[in-house]
Order: sequence, then structure tokens, then C-alpha cells
Amino acid sequence: MAQTIEFSVVPHDSVTNEEEFTLQTPWTGHTWAFFYYKNYPLITIGPHWPMFIYLNIIVMCIASMSLYFILYPYYIWSRLEVLLLTFQLLSHSLVCLINPGTPLPDTLSKEEYEAIKDNVAKYCKKCRVKYRSGKSIIHCVSCDVCIEGHDHHCPWVGKCIGKKNKVPFYMFLGSTMCLFYYTIIASIACLYFLLLFSIG
Repeated sequence: MAQTIEFSVVPHDSVTNEEEFTLQTPWTGHTWAFFYYKNYPLITIGPHWPMFIYLNIIVMCIASMSLYFILYPYYIWSRLEVLLLTFQLLSHSLVCLINPGTPLPDTLSKEEYEAIKDNVAKYCKKCRVKYRSGKSIIHCVSCDVCIEGHDHHCPWVGKCIGKKNKVPFYMFLGSTMCLFYYTIIASIACLYFLLLFSIG
């Protein structure tokens, strides 16, 4: 029968089970993991989480100043900016909270483990993950954890962009750009109309 152990308590080299060993809880590295489902963390917060707060403060300050000083008299334009801002904040929060794709540890026989344990191109000893062809799994140095479908490490969301948070990341990028350009264009248009009416 397989022996279940925690990696934080017993490392690989101390496992003596003849048939196989099962290390179920994934290595989380420099991230914080919450709300496990079948030993898989659904929510992870990256090591650069303060950047998430800083970016939200900057975006909200710019949007609030635009709303209060320029767009407030214009009902439709101001409400549209509020919708864009809400969508941007929600998508940003999703990217920062969703697990980007931390793979579960592989169950290996003792012979398999001994054969690949020192081959860094085939196995990550820290995450207990066997690299397979066709799966893009990369160990992020900043997060100190393997990520499936790794795209890059984004400091603005505080962690990696991987297989499971890539769609919210694109939503975050799109909504941020839309909010940025809309705020500029709408503010210039409103200032132009205010100036035009004041002259007239």
C-alpha cells in the first residue's frame, strides 16, 4: 500500500517504501496557497503581491480624478468608465488569485525516481514533477514553483502567468488598455465641449 507523506516533513531520499511513494501536497515555493480541492490549491498569491495593490491604487486614483473633475456631469460617459474600471479590477483580481497551473506531484516507483532524480531536464526534485514532452512546464525562479503552460512571470500581478490564469490575464490587459484610452479620449472630449460652451 502506498505511503502518504508530506514533503515538508520527509524528503524524497528518506522514503523507503519498496513499491512506490505518493507525495500528494504540491510544493508552493514562495507563493501562498489557499482553498485546497483534492490536494490542489485553487487560490495562490505570488511573492510580489504588493504590486497588485500598488497598481490598483494608481488605476483607481486616475479614474477617480477623471470621473470627479471631468466626466461627472456627463452621465453616459461617466457610467461607461465606471463599468470599464469595475471589469478591469475584477479581471486583475482573478489573475492575481487563480492558481496559474501548479502541477500535482507525480507518483513514481522507487526505480523511476532513482533513474531521473538527478536529471534536471526530466524531473524537478523540489516540486516532485516529471517533465513530459508536449507539456510546457517550467520552474519559475521568482515563485520557486513549477508552472504548467508557463508564459512569463508578471510583477504587476505578483506571480506567474500560466495555463489556468492566461485568459483572465488577457482580459486584464484588454480592459486596462480600454480604460486607459477611454479615460484620455473622454476627458479630452469633455474638456473640449466645456471650453466650447463657455466661449459660446
